[in-house]
Amino acid sequence: MTKIRHLYVFIILAIIAAWLPGVNARNWVPHPKSSTPEFVKCMEFRNTPCLEPRDREWDQYAATYNIRVPVTPKFIALPRSIDEVALAMECVHICGLTAQAKSGGHSYGSFSNGGFDGEVVVDLREMQTVHVDSRTNVARVDGGLRLGNLAVALYQQGERALAHGSCAGVGIGGHFTHGGYGFASRAWGLGLDQIIGLDVVLANGSIRYASQDNNTELFYGMRGAADSVGIAARFHLNAQKAPAAVVNFRLDASDATHSTDATVAAFLTVQDFVHNKKHNAVDSKLGFSISLQYNQFSLSGIYLGTLEEFNTKVRPAMVEGLPNATVDAKQLDWLSSLVDQNDGQPLEIAEPYTARANFYAKSVIVPEPGLDADQIRPYIDFILNTDSPTPFFAYFDLWGGAGSFINKQYKHWTAFPHRDSLWVAQHYAWVDNNATFPKEGINYIHNLNDFLGRAVDTAANFKRMYKSYFGYLDPLMRPDKARDRYYDRYTDKQLRILKSKVDYGNRFRNPYTFEHN
Repeated sequence: MTKIRHLYVFIILAIIAAWLPGVNARNWVPHPKSSTPEFVKCMEFRNTPCLEPRDREWDQYAATYNIRVPVTPKFIALPRSIDEVALAMECVHICGLTAQAKSGGHSYGSFSNGGFDGEVVVDLREMQTVHVDSRTNVARVDGGLRLGNLAVALYQQGERALAHGSCAGVGIGGHFTHGGYGFASRAWGLGLDQIIGLDVVLANGSIRYASQDNNTELFYGMRGAADSVGIAARFHLNAQKAPAAVVNFRLDASDATHSTDATVAAFLTVQDFVHNKKHNAVDSKLGFSISLQYNQFSLSGIYLGTLEEFNTKVRPAMVEGLPNATVDAKQLDWLSSLVDQNDGQPLEIAEPYTARANFYAKSVIVPEPGLDADQIRPYIDFILNTDSPTPFFAYFDLWGGAGSFINKQYKHWTAFPHRDSLWVAQHYAWVDNNATFPKEGINYIHNLNDFLGRAVDTAANFKRMYKSYFGYLDPLMRPDKARDRYYDRYTDKQLRILKSKVDYGNRFRNPYTFEHN
């Protein structure tokens, strides 16, 4: 009777496989007696590469960027084209598995490996095509590109450029679909603001083109929450003409850290500067981050213009009110500027990519118009006077301020609702790759983040909870709390509706993905 029941099960699976959208033409059904995993057989039948744990290359492909968060996939699909991404998702669908896409694999919570053990990773590293239309300047970019390789390819095709992060090894997929901040973002927008279209593979293996005029709900959701919605197999991006001159600068005002009051004053001085309280020096050409530690207060960033313009217009206003501040500035071309931002390392990344880190991070979004002295003082006092058990940094990325393109966008134009941000603060602690990350280090980052979060909540008279940035993901939050931190109620509702339409079976899954209503 047991064998008969098993036979009935496989007959039913065969019927389902023939009925599923996009699958019936493939003529593959599970085999009841083979020792080869059904997913692997499904992929072999479709001539689409994949790996399983017994394969020699498994460890190389399955490793997570963040050593602190190991996550082991069940299988790894290695599609070479959009059609093969679709075939991989058909197999995920047929076999009743769940999946996540992997572009560069830099997810802070190892969500690019699924976030849970036992997911199928759809690894896009074989998809590396970049083509710029010389007539429209639209860049068609495969979803497996890393930012450094993308930047070089764009520049080689008509000296085009995009705003994106400074780490060359980060993949376009998670970066551009969940925000995508870089120093040029105040001029050109976040990564997702530069998307004019997407070729998306859905959970059932179907392919859809999404844009402002096509599949608009899908276009909305993919720009902010693609991990819940679909795989961005190809991007269509609004590429800019790369500036002929870029100034990379670093301002050091670390003398301020001799006391809490002096550091508070320095922070407020910079905050006034970005709002042009005294001078009309700041526009969208300027982008920077504040670096704050117990013995450091500095600004690092770029100015999209010449050194003469920077020294005449920006530099005097930037140093005013910061005692003993020094500025190191140099004029570079676009690619040299990106190399400098990437700690002087080459932009082009070869595979296999072996960079790893052992870290924990959290974030706080500080809305406009910022914080006052009483609100920011407890946070700064904690940094200056509380020993950290691990090395750490606190970066305040400037998103808002005078002339910011980021905040000019309608709040619910995309599934990324943070359009009133002045600063996005990242709190990041690390240890050596061969060390065990201490619990005390996690507690320190929690406390540091909470001090700034309370400052933001106080500034809002506790009428709303502070928000966080998905790009600096904290994998230790409860899922419901995480969705509250990274999104808002309107976006949550819209994404659940969209999920019910395009992924009712919840095939795209990680700890923080949305479920349908």
